[in-house]
Amino acid sequence: MRQIFLPAAAILFLSAGTVRGGESAMAFLLVPPGARSSAMGGSTSALGGDAESLAANPAGPALAERSELSFQHHFYVEDAFFDNAFWTRRTAKGYWGVHAGFMSVRGLTRTIADPALPDGYREFGGFSTNHWTLALSLGRRITDHFSLGASARFARESLADAAANGAGVDAGVIASDPALPVRFGASVQNLGPKVSFRGTSEDLPALARLGLAAGRPDGPAFSWIPKDSFLTLEFSKRIHGGDSVVGAGAEVPLLPRRFTARAGYSRHIKNRNLGSKASLPNGVSFGLGMGAGKWKVDYALNSAGDLGITHRIGLAREL
Repeated sequence: MRQIFLPAAAILFLSAGTVRGGESAMAFLLVPPGARSSAMGGSTSALGGDAESLAANPAGPALAERSELSFQHHFYVEDAFFDNAFWTRRTAKGYWGVHAGFMSVRGLTRTIADPALPDGYREFGGFSTNHWTLALSLGRRITDHFSLGASARFARESLADAAANGAGVDAGVIASDPALPVRFGASVQNLGPKVSFRGTSEDLPALARLGLAAGRPDGPAFSWIPKDSFLTLEFSKRIHGGDSVVGAGAEVPLLPRRFTARAGYSRHIKNRNLGSKASLPNGVSFGLGMGAGKWKVDYALNSAGDLGITHRIGLAREL
């Protein structure tokens, strides 16, 4: 049955910049869960500033000014969706927070070997896969220019009548330059023991990320750039083997706290030749953010090459 799962997982997870399906258990943990990050090519490990950012770097929400509640819904290919909720609570010098996520893939076809048929197999009913995760996070702003954070995570994935449980930790830091509007971020994710699935042990999808976020420089020469604009760059590497990914993104507030434009691109070092659809190469992303008072809505569009276009939408409220 595991052999049935891997092709389906590969198709699903190709839509995420850091994921290569079938290389480890629980690859859904690498799918960017937020619209803001997705719109910026997933390159947000150094950005921080909201509840969603704890998924890329648990030090990120320590940079936020307020507590926040956030809901994110992702429309994937075929009969698949991914829902996430984040809650962060500001403290005097940091935050603590909770992240819950649920992914479901339905309408999959079960196949069994049948040498009597020309294709060597036959269809035998349908099934679905379900995946969920729950994380508790804690972060602290050590100085005005250095923050750190950590998360403890539990995850479960099920395939028809089989299931696997796993547990791991995330850790990260964000440091800023006192003289320049530049942040540096580093994080490791999903560090934990192997997961047992029907007698087979597999690694969690451990990931190392190194990122940079550059804001608008001071001086009249840069006054044309909107305040709070960011350019981001990130390199990520699977710890237990697999491809490396380079991502870049931009965030430009066209109307402060009212309207924000985003764009990004992510590329695997080893090209997977996914092609393009709707004139968008694989890895290209765009997004918009709109705010009113304590509320904000984010939208992201991502190209998964020949697999099509995926959409994400998020709703958040400052508390």
